[in-house]
Amino acid sequence: SKDWITAMSSQFTMQKTIVLGYGGYEKIAKSFLNKLIRFETLLTAIQYFSWAKAGQPYMGVGRNMAYTKALFFKNRGFAAHLHIPSGDDDLFVNANANSKNTAIVFHPATQVWTEPKTSFLTYLRQKKRHFGAGKLYKPLHKFILSFQIATQFLFYGLVIALLFMEQTHYIAIGILVLSILVRSFVYPRLLKRLNYGELRWCFAVLDLLLFVFLVFNAIVSIFVKKVQWK
Repeated sequence: SKDWITAMSSQFTMQKTIVLGYGGYEKIAKSFLNKLIRFETLLTAIQYFSWAKAGQPYMGVGRNMAYTKALFFKNRGFAAHLHIPSGDDDLFVNANANSKNTAIVFHPATQVWTEPKTSFLTYLRQKKRHFGAGKLYKPLHKFILSFQIATQFLFYGLVIALLFMEQTHYIAIGILVLSILVRSFVYPRLLKRLNYGELRWCFAVLDLLLFVFLVFNAIVSIFVKKVQWK
């Protein structure tokens, strides 16, 4: 918005030298891939905002962040990450953000909206780059994110296992329904707050498909080492 600079810079103080903003993706009509991309963006924002509020800022999105010139030059800018094709802005935050110097803001005036990828292949390539940058996070942050993915994998793995075992498929359905009901009290509010309100009707399906996609992307990243920007 025309107030972006004012709204972002208002978060700076003598202590706060990094400001993490929200970078959403624009809606494309009749595109399920677009829904998946926007839902993944929402969950990523929830994670880095939440951990920043908890005193463990670990990333930001390059399309909407701010930091002081003094902080940038004091830490030699992106010099430590010149050897990677992308993710230098993200890793700059990971290396230099802490509980005292980082602020978050998601007021509508500070939000930045970007055109998303329109094909599965280009989106896969983008997420592969992001996955590569994540490997260079601090050990604690890698543990936190890996633990979250592991628990999600165990959840869906348990549900699938119970579905195929005798006398337990009703338990599996009950666990899945309970999970959806609990998230139904949380996700719609977050989706509305970050301007993705229409996704509240399909978040359960998107959550499962996104998990499948991220597992697939992780497997691809193991075997395909070369990362291209385009």
